[in-house]
Amino acid sequence: AALPKIGKSQTLINLACGMIKRKVNVLVFSIEMPKDQYTNLILSCLTGIKAKNIRWEIYDFKLTSI
Repeated sequence: AALPKIGKSQTLINLACGMIKRKVNVLVFSIEMPKDQYTNLILSCLTGIKAKNIRWEIYDFKLTSI
């Protein structure tokens, strides 16, 4: 194990992105950060959009009958 904040998770994400780009199935387990943060970092790696610029908005829609 290594010290906190030295890029272990980012290294894993970069490795996973490289494999995804080569069409290899990837499964990542982590207890260091939430899945939303991991999703943003992987999406950032694949698209080139900075992770801090990715926003997820969830809307509640209600079905009303007429």
